Amino acid sequence: MLKLGVIAGLRAASGRSFRRPERRGEYAALFVKRALRWMEISGWPDALLVIGNCLEPAGAADQAAFGRLKELTGLLSAVPVPVMMLRGEGDMESSMFYGAVPQLPDFLEIGGARIVPFETPGGGAWSSETARVVRARFDRARDGFSGALIGVHSGSGKMPLPELALHNSAAAEIFRKMERCGCVLSIEAAGEAPPPEMAPERNETGGVECLSIPSLVETPFCFAEITLEADGKGGWKTSSRLRELRLPDGFSWQDNHTHSPFAYCCENMDLRREAEWMELFGLSSATVTEHSAHLLFDRDAYWGGHCWFYEGAESNRRIDRSQAFREYFRENATERFRFGLEMDIDCRGRLVIPESLRPELEFKLGATHFLTEHHSAEEGAREFLFLVESLGRAGVKVLAHPLRILKVFQIPAEPLYDRLIEIMRRYGMAAEVNFHQNSADPEFTRRCMTAGLRLSFGTDSHNLAFFGFLQPQIELIQSLGFNGAWEDLLYTVPER
Repeated sequence: MLKLGVIAGLRAASGRSFRRPERRGEYAALFVKRALRWMEISGWPDALLVIGNCLEPAGAADQAAFGRLKELTGLLSAVPVPVMMLRGEGDMESSMFYGAVPQLPDFLEIGGARIVPFETPGGGAWSSETARVVRARFDRARDGFSGALIGVHSGSGKMPLPELALHNSAAAEIFRKMERCGCVLSIEAAGEAPPPEMAPERNETGGVECLSIPSLVETPFCFAEITLEADGKGGWKTSSRLRELRLPDGFSWQDNHTHSPFAYCCENMDLRREAEWMELFGLSSATVTEHSAHLLFDRDAYWGGHCWFYEGAESNRRIDRSQAFREYFRENATERFRFGLEMDIDCRGRLVIPESLRPELEFKLGATHFLTEHHSAEEGAREFLFLVESLGRAGVKVLAHPLRILKVFQIPAEPLYDRLIEIMRRYGMAAEVNFHQNSADPEFTRRCMTAGLRLSFGTDSHNLAFFGFLQPQIELIQSLGFNGAWEDLLYTVPER
């Protein structure tokens, strides 16, 4: 079986389009980062295709456009599978584009198939010379090869290739060659994004199945997954689905774990942009849960020696940035944000929080971010359970990334599942489902559900790309057999 990921129509721009305000190319790199993280969590495809116009405005070839292109190629260069990035008809000319992007091969052979890329000519001018070059490429791909051929190109304006072939002789030549070579699939970028309920657009002509993939930067912000497998009769069957970055309708989704510029590990979080992303991705509300010890210790004191853990809030290295954080929230948060803390706890089981903020907290998220260096895993496990119980006694409503610290300190987690769940049940704590840094554990999550614990969805986002990105949580819960009402399972921060 061959699995392909396809991202289309990035149209990376320096700002929002006034002509097409629904097109959010100014966020193209962040959307790509989000899509790649989803692929990483769900399992990388065998190859990734990035097609369609990559830049906007059309023909942009200035320093800023090259900067956007290099940012995209930098993200894609870290992908651990082959990546093919195709120039679109509105992009800069080939010699310039492929100076920043890896040159296209004649074909990419992978999984018993050969993927044959060909460019859409600038201005949509499908000439006889274009047809000759593309026909020759398909001949070379078929020569001595009996597997599947897959054609991929960047789209031909508003008209998909099969329809264009009815009106343009050069396009017709290309399509006939694909049929004669036994090409089983043609993939292109859609000229216009289809309605949200549509799957990738299919056009079946002859033996070639055609898929048109909507733009990643137009709602509902999709990329495609396409699979091909032998049908046992000498042919191939394909299936495809869209992965929507916008959250499903029908429930008021909350992101109960997000960070701010006050986190020392923050990358680009910004409440004003987050408010806009709530609308883009269908997020109902979000809670800002800043690391409490980050507000009480400077960067060196927090990371160097972990004095907050060993000495607690009374440490003589303590500072206090809590009021600056509170003012930042007041000045920038809309009514859909909730004020909270990700509360650290010291080795004695005492919260390390700014006491001045306690009366204003709308949400109490607790976390174990460190353990004493123990001689045995058993000692570390006892300390971990003690700290979790201390968080419960302090009124914490949700335990953040419940098992992460065990992995960090190489303490076996599964033997502790039942005792940890019992502590959480006793204090009415919900278990967070978190995919930041590591993935939520399916078996632990299943046991929490079986024990009747509430779950809390949180992205733990330090980068805007992952703010409100709850699809991995949703898919995990559904994979465990849940088909009930989300409000019966999820912890939600109360409305004001």
